[in-house]
Amino acid sequence: MTSETPGGTLLARRTSRRAVLRGGGIAAGGIGLFLVGCGDDDDPTATATAAATDEPTAEPTDEPTAAATEEPTEEPTEEPTEEPTEEPTEEPDGGELPSKVVVQSVSLTGDDGTVVLRNLSDAAVTMEGWFICQRPAYWPIPSTTLEPGAEVTLHAGSGTDDATNLFAGGGFGSLAGRAGEIALYDSSNFGSSESIVSFVAWNGSTGRTSEAQGAGIWGSDNVEAGDGDTIVFVGPAEDASGYSLQ
Repeated sequence: MTSETPGGTLLARRTSRRAVLRGGGIAAGGIGLFLVGCGDDDDPTATATAAATDEPTAEPTDEPTAAATEEPTEEPTEEPTEEPTEEPTEEPDGGELPSKVVVQSVSLTGDDGTVVLRNLSDAAVTMEGWFICQRPAYWPIPSTTLEPGAEVTLHAGSGTDDATNLFAGGGFGSLAGRAGEIALYDSSNFGSSESIVSFVAWNGSTGRTSEAQGAGIWGSDNVEAGDGDTIVFVGPAEDASGYSLQ
């Protein structure tokens, strides 16, 4: 039987309360343990915070960029420029020279004057029975053969003949800067235009001009020349225009 004293009653009550509290504490602890063991989602302390695992970020692998292969640029091949070929310009030769024996030159040096005959044909010419005329003088040319392109010199004065030099000894007169002419004949028919082969006149001489004109180897013009001049055939015309001074 418990004595009820004010103090004792109070003490007993405190003791009982402590016991209850202890028991409740144990019970509460047991519940707490149970809750932890069960992992109650409502218990904020029971929620396990998962450590965030950062997955390693794969560094971007730069795929090797294929180096751009530059295709070799073909340099344009310059095609050789064909330079225009200049066609050779044929210089006019003034026409064809007569194919025959002509008076190639006359040197007006008096008694020492000369007449040069030249064969312009492509065949040999034998001058037999031919004459040089400076009217009124006529001189027969000694028989001479001229090969193609060959010349023979007839001298007004005297001398010794050879293959290329023949001396008239005054047979066709003196050659001076006064009016004069030289006519070449292939026969003694001096008045015939068919016999005259070549002709040149200077300073207005008209001795055999008409025969030369009839043969078509002279015109109305004359060569103007003085003492010491040499009249040279340059062709192709056989008139005064075909001769020049040298």
